[in-house]
Amino acid sequence: MKIEEVQTTNKKSQKYQKLPFVFLGQRTNFKILSNDVEVLDVHYIPKLRAFVECNGKDCEFCETNRQLYRENPKTFRSHPNYFPVSTKYLLNVYETTPAIICPNCREYYKDTQVLTCDSCKASLVGVQPQSLNRVHILRIGIKIFDKLKKFLIDPSTMVDDKDDYQEIIEKFDGEIPPIQAWNFVIRVDPNDKKEQDFQVNSNPSKVFVPEEISSLTLHNLKDAHYLRLSNDEMKLIYKGVTIRDVLNSRNSQSSAEVQSVSEDVVEDIQNAVDSLFG
Repeated sequence: MKIEEVQTTNKKSQKYQKLPFVFLGQRTNFKILSNDVEVLDVHYIPKLRAFVECNGKDCEFCETNRQLYRENPKTFRSHPNYFPVSTKYLLNVYETTPAIICPNCREYYKDTQVLTCDSCKASLVGVQPQSLNRVHILRIGIKIFDKLKKFLIDPSTMVDDKDDYQEIIEKFDGEIPPIQAWNFVIRVDPNDKKEQDFQVNSNPSKVFVPEEISSLTLHNLKDAHYLRLSNDEMKLIYKGVTIRDVLNSRNSQSSAEVQSVSEDVVEDIQNAVDSLFG
């Protein structure tokens, strides 16, 4: 699906796989490699600080949300069993954020003050930050996605300097530059990680398509998903069962509805949640 074709009612539901997602720091730099986008509806579970994919029209979380609304139309959002749903948009990006890259195992750290690699325990003292230059999958919410969509329709909406914009257009023979030419930045407020600012670098010298982009391999966005639970597993969440316990219990069940998830994936999910909330 293309960015311009996205309908906010579209819902997908696939199995979780381990893929290189972008974890937003205070500043994340990237180029968008394609206007292909995957759209997912997810529920946020406040007490577990976790996102879970919506199961569509028969979703247990959605049904409970509707019931809470019917019973408490003014206060349903404050109920502990209300798990709000939101839409996430997944894109292939070429991340150029400065980071410390371990020379031994190639693990990277956006915290440029890190001294030891958590993965291989190698010393990172003296290692200088460098651009990541890696293909990652970016997950964004509707506010940033709407800005991006408007930008693709009319880039001048985000380019304040009209002379710069004219120079960029002339640089591309009177045409709007392709999406791969632009450099984008997402800034996150360290005190409120929900506050995110989306900008484009409109310096004409920075608007170009790098030669190496044509040789990059993009990720299959249909494999890029949040955690998925069956409706029976969703019911367990209401009873106070943790996601880790739900996932571990799959090893002792023969459920054809949901594939078991390995322990390293559970750890990846928890690390991702921790990175979002500090």
